[in-house]
Amino acid sequence: MAGEPKRIRVNGGLSKSRTWVQILADVFGHDIELSETHHSAAWGAAWTALVGAGYADDYESIREYSPVSEVVSYDRQRHDKYQEIFNTYRSLVRKEYQ
Repeated sequence: MAGEPKRIRVNGGLSKSRTWVQILADVFGHDIELSETHHSAAWGAAWTALVGAGYADDYESIREYSPVSEVVSYDRQRHDKYQEIFNTYRSLVRKEYQ
């Protein structure tokens, strides 16, 4: 609904599994940025409060406080395969509910 993502960033326990992060990158067809800290969700909530209370002007400024430690690149061939599987799934679901 909001359009194509510009970035996908992962943190927390999920970011500890290189396999799952690679799967995410391949499924979405986007590189995945791994946050340097595992506290990004809490930091995002705190930043929302700062913006709401008028202590921070916007959400863009949080970038300087949320560094990326690594970028996991997606594999084009695997992404294409996931898309093919998803399209098959969608066609089967449509038939089921028609």
